[in-house]
Amino acid sequence: MDALKLNIVSNLTLACYGQADYIQAVDYATKALEFEPNSAKLLLRRARALSMKGDYAAAMADLDAAAAAKECPDAVAKEIEAERAANKRREKAASAKQRQAFRNFF
Repeated sequence: MDALKLNIVSNLTLACYGQADYIQAVDYATKALEFEPNSAKLLLRRARALSMKGDYAAAMADLDAAAAAKECPDAVAKEIEAERAANKRREKAASAKQRQAFRNFF
């Protein structure tokens, strides 16, 4: 039964991410991680959603945990590295946007 719940909650994570509902995607990924706490794939999914909602540090922590997971297939490892780069780009772009917005504020 837990395997069925895991698959359902994992798929809900993907569905919410696809609908740009990143907060709900993070919630579902966290719920799925209760069933399989060291899943590289689930950590990657949560990291993507965290990054998209602007929580770059938490996303990087999940990416680090995913990379350190015992069972991390090569395909997932490549996705983790690509997501690390994307997370850094998003963080840099958000920082630049914030600096631009507040440039003439003070």
